[in-house]
Amino acid sequence: MLTKILRYDSIILFTKSEIEKGGDFMTIGEKLKKLRGNKRQIEIAKELGILPSAYSNYENDYRIPNDETKKKIADYYKKTVDEIFF
Repeated sequence: MLTKILRYDSIILFTKSEIEKGGDFMTIGEKLKKLRGNKRQIEIAKELGILPSAYSNYENDYRIPNDETKKKIADYYKKTVDEIFF
């Protein structure tokens, strides 16, 4: 069962078990911002081989990257795709 939570003008879905676990829910964009730290978006985008506007859209939760880009981002941050995107 999925539950809708309205946050920052977007609808984010969480499973019942995720909600029951409690804690602070982060959007994909929030996770990416946290991982980026002090680096600039343009630096990350260049190293990933994507447009800075695309990376910005991911951080602002306007778009979700395709599977290939998800893998690049996860590898860049030395995380799994699941840790960042699910």
